[in-house]
Amino acid sequence: SGWDHPGCAESKAKEVRRSILKKVKELLPVFLFRLSEILFNFLDLYRIVRVCKKHRFDFIYTRYALFTFAPVLAANFFKIPIILEVNTPYAHAWAEYDTMYFQWFAKKIEKWCFFNADALITVTGPLKKFLAENYQIDAAKIHVMHNGVDLDMFNIDASSSERIRTK
Repeated sequence: SGWDHPGCAESKAKEVRRSILKKVKELLPVFLFRLSEILFNFLDLYRIVRVCKKHRFDFIYTRYALFTFAPVLAANFFKIPIILEVNTPYAHAWAEYDTMYFQWFAKKIEKWCFFNADALITVTGPLKKFLAENYQIDAAKIHVMHNGVDLDMFNIDASSSERIRTK
């Protein structure tokens, strides 16, 4: 949302949720935490279905996360176009850095989500190429939207830059 500044109530609520999630992750064995990520889809699906029954949406935009299939499932059921923002192919990347339980399931979900999304948004050309080649996704379906700023609007000269660093 656009309400992520520190003084905002929504931002504080997100901070509390992140803190709770961090504690749960620290307390649960990795196996159970990964299982909870999969099971969370059913709660998420219930919530999405409730909202989709009440309102009509032109499309759904969501950031893909490991084991997250509920938004794609609901969008396909309600015939709402879905756009997935993909910052990393988690099933592939996390296997290298974390204990990865249910890796075969993660790979299946990930491929299914990418294939069943109407469009994928990535932040780099190499990630687009990786998704197209490794998941057999039509490259025309994958769009690159680079992170960045308008340098004309946010141009900081050297003296301003030094002043900001000092603060």
